[in-house]
Amino acid sequence: MQAEFKWSSRSNVAAHTQPVRQAASRQRRSEGFAAALCENYDESAEVEEMCNDIKAQLNDETPDLAVVFASSPKYANFENILPALHDQLGPNVLIGCSGSGVIGAGRELETGPGLSVLAATCAASAIHPFAFTDKQASGKDATPESLADAINADPADYEDGLMIIFIDPLTVSTEYALSMLDSVYPTVMKFGALVSGGQEYGENRMFFGDELRHHGAVGLLLKRNFEADTIISGSEAPVGPSMVITKATKNEIHRLDDRSPLSVLEEVFLNADPLSQIRMKRTLVVGLESGDVLVEPDYVMRNIMSMDQESGAMMIGDLVEEGQALQFHIRDGELASQRLTQNLSDYANYIRSHGQTIDAMFCFNSVARGYRMFEEDHHDAKIIAEHLGNTPIAGFFSNGEIASKRGGFSLLGEEEYVTRVMGYSDTLVALRDLERSLPDRLASHAADSPGRN
Repeated sequence: MQAEFKWSSRSNVAAHTQPVRQAASRQRRSEGFAAALCENYDESAEVEEMCNDIKAQLNDETPDLAVVFASSPKYANFENILPALHDQLGPNVLIGCSGSGVIGAGRELETGPGLSVLAATCAASAIHPFAFTDKQASGKDATPESLADAINADPADYEDGLMIIFIDPLTVSTEYALSMLDSVYPTVMKFGALVSGGQEYGENRMFFGDELRHHGAVGLLLKRNFEADTIISGSEAPVGPSMVITKATKNEIHRLDDRSPLSVLEEVFLNADPLSQIRMKRTLVVGLESGDVLVEPDYVMRNIMSMDQESGAMMIGDLVEEGQALQFHIRDGELASQRLTQNLSDYANYIRSHGQTIDAMFCFNSVARGYRMFEEDHHDAKIIAEHLGNTPIAGFFSNGEIASKRGGFSLLGEEEYVTRVMGYSDTLVALRDLERSLPDRLASHAADSPGRN
């Protein structure tokens, strides 16, 4: 089973199911955040209309921050997106990237030149944009120190803060870069996604201020003024038993339970039911044990890249270690729909019972989901809107979803974050601006409290 878990930047408490008395989607829209979707950035009038919508939501205030996602850079006016947004919105900080499709306002635009923007007015001193190159993150001379120099933000200033990051997997060794980020910023919760939309080296795009970057990564550090909850919903069901990798080299597995992976897979296939056998032919992946990173169960999904018919070895899309557990999984749309619905229902109850609100959300959806999985448009976006309808939201279809959880411990005994790339998931990140929401919570508490004589 694909991992499903909920955690926040302040705790790892899971949401518990309770009867919903008031849907979270009825919450008041945050005045400091705005989001809008444009179906065609090739049409300047549509981009202008989207920007006017955002400005109206922000009461004509200039946003301090804009996070921007645009469909594939193959369309004619992709190069004009940044100039148009700076001219019409004028954000002080802008980051973002390309994607194979974009998400927002209860819709998923999987084809065509779509554009999704989340903007905010917030304390400018609490946000720090950064970018780094592929050489600084995963080149032969890359070190945590070189990455820290590139980001240029003192870890002490962002202790217990947040990091939003978008990494180009075609130019950066993602897992290596994330491990270095955990080393430099061990108490910072990280989330984001792998850039998509391109097919070859240098084809993906990242937005950084007025720069259009072709490699590396862009991101944002947020101080403790903000906190976040992460809800991750997978789409996989296990097939066959859990096994142990008994011999491996890098990402090539030679033995599973002291047998060749090919012979193990043949046995799993023969013992599976007919429907699972059909799905195995189309959607087979491996669940790789991820140590302390996940809650229950401890698997992240990875592609099977090849099977050697002579040796029986299996190559997968991640580095592995001997002694690590592995289990085959199949992707299933019905199961994915059920999990997302249940997770959002649980989360709606969680925030209601804790008196919390959501100011904005990011949605990072695997490119394997969408219409190709559910055979209907806007599937995940509609479920999200049903539960969290008025919340400003933006996102894109990614090549992998980034999430972290407190898992390691430093020499000083402080809990540290461990960050990994998920697979085939819908990863939602709910943001709260604490400087804005605290007065709201106090006002709400005062309104609900009985009057004094």
